[in-house]
Amino acid sequence: MIGFPKKFINISEYAQFRQKGMIPPVNVEQFLQIQLKRHEENGFPHKKLEEWRYFPFQKIQKAGYIFSDFPEQKEKLKITSVHPSAITLKIQNGIPILPKTSKGFSVFSWKEALEGKKDLPPEIKPFIFKSMESQREGLCPLNSALSLNGLIILIKEPLKQPLEIQYSYHTFPNQPSADNLRNFIFLQEKSQAQIIETFYGNELPEQSPVLLNLQTDAFIGKEAHLEFIRLDQGKEKDTYLNHFFCEMSPEAKASLFTLSMQSGTSRFLTHLFQKEKSVSEIRGLSLLGEGKYTDHQVTAEHLGEEGISRQFYQSLLFQSARHIFKGMTRIEKPAQKTDAQQLNKNLILGERAVAVSAPELDIKADDVKASHGSSTSSLEENRALLFYLQSRGISLSHALNLLLSSMIKEALPSLDFNTSPILETLILNHLQSLQPSFSKTRE
Repeated sequence: MIGFPKKFINISEYAQFRQKGMIPPVNVEQFLQIQLKRHEENGFPHKKLEEWRYFPFQKIQKAGYIFSDFPEQKEKLKITSVHPSAITLKIQNGIPILPKTSKGFSVFSWKEALEGKKDLPPEIKPFIFKSMESQREGLCPLNSALSLNGLIILIKEPLKQPLEIQYSYHTFPNQPSADNLRNFIFLQEKSQAQIIETFYGNELPEQSPVLLNLQTDAFIGKEAHLEFIRLDQGKEKDTYLNHFFCEMSPEAKASLFTLSMQSGTSRFLTHLFQKEKSVSEIRGLSLLGEGKYTDHQVTAEHLGEEGISRQFYQSLLFQSARHIFKGMTRIEKPAQKTDAQQLNKNLILGERAVAVSAPELDIKADDVKASHGSSTSSLEENRALLFYLQSRGISLSHALNLLLSSMIKEALPSLDFNTSPILETLILNHLQSLQPSFSKTRE
């Protein structure tokens, strides 16, 4: 049985070290201990678990990540924001650097809240405690036990600028390090926000790789709208594990987009709980090159009637890339008149590339519209289209560009603040770094 390396095992001792000297509010310490016990009972993931069946445990073992505090950064890393007008919330070496002023929202440090240095607004305390005691799979209990830092974001009104959360690291040389961060996002009734979450990995050259085990809990109030964008811009040897759980009030709306590109290994878990008349659009795009692996586990769970959900994930796989998609639409008995669609499309562009697709429906209501499907094709199966374009005087390289560009545009959501064109430029620039070697071998 292949699982995580031995250096991960002594978690209890490390948890006690991290919590030493902390004076948490009433019940919080109990939550941390409960989650630690759950992790010890469940153990680390391994290949016998269906949802981890394809995960490249060998790469994790080879890296030999250990849990440790990161060194204090003497110089703050200067990272250009993805969106030019975004308000940046930086987390460098696991430590938040918060803006001096904020308008329309409040942001707190999770560590300061745990230490009792910040008195949180009463409306979000029950939500935080509820999420902390939830039973979840994989590395979530480990995150809940060890994550003593992160962000608490309270959105009070429609924001006029995006918020961008940046994760970057400067690790010890020759010591691959692992970090656990915990975020909470709370949108009050009729508020609106776009949040861009970007993982940059280790930003300094010749440093050791990073494993980030991140968990985010979001609550969207009635008639509120959250646009949540996750961007993977980590480094070749980094591992990015991202867990996102979202509880939606009646008539709430969630627009989610996940972009997998850079990290050597990434895994995104997305789980939405939808109440009556709530609307969700969950999209993802994986653009992967040699040796890259990404895994998307997506669940839209309908708990109230007249809900709408859309899942659309697309992958473009070069060389030996591997892409896993497991989508679930679950419709409980009270969720009558639900309208749900799910689709996964994969294009194999490398002889050793692999795509695994498992869309599923679990329907207990009897008055619903629900569909799911997947398609996996290769370049050979698109040869007729490429030949047609070539017959009109277009080169094979340009024809391939047109094909891939159209698939990218199909995957992109419609977002506020002119964010979609920014994402498209980012994606096309990455595509150019992948395609030349591919085109050269095909022509």
